[in-house]
Amino acid sequence: MGNLQHNHQFRTIAGFLAIGFLIALVLLFVIDISISGGFVGKVTSGKPLFPENGSLSGQDWGARQMFYIPDTGLILWILASVSFIILLLVSGRIELTLISMIPILAGWYGLNLLTRVQENGTNYFFLKETALLFGLVTGYSLYLIRGLVNSYKTGESRPPAIISGLFYILLSVLVLLSLLWVAGHPVVSEGTLVTVAGISATLALSGALVPVLFESLVYHKKNKRVEPVTLTSFLVSIIAFLMFLTGSLLLTMIIPLLRIVPVGRDRTRYIFHWLVSATLRIVVYSIFPIRKVIEIRDKVDFSKPSVIVCNHQSHLDLSIILMLHPKIIVLTNKWVWNNPFYGFVVRFAEFYPIFKGLDPQLAERLGKKVAKGYSILVFPEGTRTNDGRINRFHQGAFWLADKLNIDIQPMLLHGANHCMIKREFFLRPGMITLRALRKIKVTSVGDDESYRLQAQALRKIYRREFEKVSEELETPDYFRNRLLSQFLYKGPVIEWYARVKVRLEKNYKRFNSIIPLDATIVDIGCGYGFLSHMLCMVSDKRRILGLDYDSEKIAVAGQIDTSLKNVRFEMADILNYELPAADVFLLLDVLHYLPAGFHRPVIEKCMNKLNSGGMIIIRDADTDLTERMWRTRLNEFYSTRFFRFNKTRADALSFTSGTIIADIAAKHNFVVERDDKSTKKADITFVLKRAEK
Repeated sequence: MGNLQHNHQFRTIAGFLAIGFLIALVLLFVIDISISGGFVGKVTSGKPLFPENGSLSGQDWGARQMFYIPDTGLILWILASVSFIILLLVSGRIELTLISMIPILAGWYGLNLLTRVQENGTNYFFLKETALLFGLVTGYSLYLIRGLVNSYKTGESRPPAIISGLFYILLSVLVLLSLLWVAGHPVVSEGTLVTVAGISATLALSGALVPVLFESLVYHKKNKRVEPVTLTSFLVSIIAFLMFLTGSLLLTMIIPLLRIVPVGRDRTRYIFHWLVSATLRIVVYSIFPIRKVIEIRDKVDFSKPSVIVCNHQSHLDLSIILMLHPKIIVLTNKWVWNNPFYGFVVRFAEFYPIFKGLDPQLAERLGKKVAKGYSILVFPEGTRTNDGRINRFHQGAFWLADKLNIDIQPMLLHGANHCMIKREFFLRPGMITLRALRKIKVTSVGDDESYRLQAQALRKIYRREFEKVSEELETPDYFRNRLLSQFLYKGPVIEWYARVKVRLEKNYKRFNSIIPLDATIVDIGCGYGFLSHMLCMVSDKRRILGLDYDSEKIAVAGQIDTSLKNVRFEMADILNYELPAADVFLLLDVLHYLPAGFHRPVIEKCMNKLNSGGMIIIRDADTDLTERMWRTRLNEFYSTRFFRFNKTRADALSFTSGTIIADIAAKHNFVVERDDKSTKKADITFVLKRAEK
C-alpha cells in the first residue's frame, strides 16, 4: 500500500512537471513572437543571433553576453501575466494566485541579479531562462496548491512540501540538463550552472513559502479559522487599522496644541473628546463591508449622565459607542492605558484605569466628570466573549452608579463578534446592531452587602433581549456569507457550486421557517452539508445528523466550521442504515437516486423513526407533471453526467410521483402538504405529518 502511494505521488509530481515544461514552451513561444514582431526592439549584436550551423559551440555560447535586447520589460510583463492567468484559472482564487506569484517573482529577481553580475546586461538567453523559471515554478505552484486545497477540503494528509519539492527539483534539473545536452549545449558551463541554481532555488523558495502563506489564510495559531481570510478582508482590515493608527497619531500631535490654547481646561477636554468621537466615527463608517445599525435615537438622552453598560464582543465595541457622543468617559485596563499608539490619547481624554481596583477616590474623581455632563462607559463582562453570548456580569458598574447617584443605561450589541472574531485581526462582512434598553435605577446596599443580585438580574435581561435580537436578525440571509465562506479555498468547482446552490435555494429560508428551532434533524442525502450547516447556524439548539453515501462530500462537510457542535456527518447507505429517532427527516432530491423499488421502504423507515409531532420533508420530481418533467431530467443530466456533482447508483434515475407519495402517507395515517412553487420544473416539496386523532 505504501509503495502504491509513493508511486502515485511520483506520477503526480511528474505530471505537474510536464505541465510546467508545457507552460515554459508556451512562454518561449511568446518570447519568440514578441521579438520577431518587434515588440521589444531589435536584437543588437556583434555576431548573428544563432550560428549558421544551428548550434552553439562552447566559445559561441560563452559570447552570448553580446546578444542584448534593449527593452525586455514588456516581455517580462507578458510572461508574468501568462503565469498569473494560468494560476488564477486553475486555483479559482486571486489569493492563491498572489501567494504563488510571490516566490516566482522573487526567484526571477534573483536570477536577474545573478545574470547581470555575470554578464553585465540582459540578453536573449536570459529571457529563455526566465521562461523556464516561470514555467517550472508555475507548474510546481499548481502542484502545491492542489495538495494544500485537498488537505484543507477533506482533512487528508499530504506529503511535506519540502520533500515533494526535492523530487520536483531533481526531475526538473534532470530534464533540463537532458534537453540542453540534446541541443548540443556544453552542459557544464558557468551560465548553465547559474540557470539551474536559480531555478532550483526558486522551486525551493516556493515549496517553503506557499504552504506557510496558504495556512495563514485558513489557520490561526494552528486552529482552523471560523472564516478564512480573503483579499477583501485583508485590505479592509489594513485600511481600517491604518486609518485608526493615523487618527491616533494626529490626535496625539494635537495634544500639545490644546495644552497651550487659552480656552480653559474643561473646554479643551471637550474639544478633544469631540475630535476623538469624530475620528472614530470616520473609522467605523469607512469599514464599508460591515453594515452599522444604530437604534438609540430618541431612546438615550446623553444630556443626563449615566453609567453606560454594554456587552463586549470585539475590539469594535469601544469605537462604536464612543462615536455616539463626545461626553463619554471609559474605564480602561492596563493594556489600553499603556498602549504605545493611543495611550497618550487615552490619558489626555481622562479615561480612568481600573487595573488597581475600585476605590472611593475613583468615585470622587469620576463624580467631577459626571457633574460636567459626562457619562461613564463600563463593560460589565470585563472581557470579550468567544461566541457572542452574555457572560457573567461584574458588580463594578452598579457600585459606581450607586456612588455617583446616576442610572445605568444598558446598550446591547449584536453581530460584532461575527465581524471581528476574538483573537483575530481581520474584519469580515456582516451587520452590527446597537440597541438601547430601558434605564435601570440601582438600589443602594449596605457596607456588608453586594450588588451581585442586581448584576445577575441585569444579566438575565441581557440574555433575554439578546435571544430576541438573535432570533430576529440571525436569519438565513444573515448567515449566507458565513456559510459560503466555509467553501473558500476548497477548489473553484465546489466554491461556485455552493454559490449557485445556495442562491437557487434562496438561502434555505423556506426550510428554516418550517423546521422548529430546537428540532432533532436527520438530513438524508446531505451532500456537502449546505442545508445542515445553515439550519445549525440559525439555531444552535437544533441537533443535526447528515448522511450521504458519497464519501468525498461527507469528508468536505465534516471539515466545515468546527464551532458548530450540534451538527455531524456520516457516510451511510440509507438502504441498510439504521436511522435514529428524529423530529424531522429531510429527503431533498434523494429518492430519484434510489432504485425504483426502494422509494417506499425508505419513506416508511423514516415514518417508523419519526417522533411525535414531527415531519418528513420530501422534495422530488412528480412524474404526474409530465409537461414539466423534461426540464427536471435535463437538470439531472447536467448534475450527474456533465458536471458530475452527484453520484448515481444506477445508469438511469428513478423518479416517483405525487400519487405514490400520497398513497404511502394515507396507508400510514399521514397527511401531505404539497408545496408547488416551481412554474418550470416538476420538483415538488411534500411535507408529511401524522394525522391528528
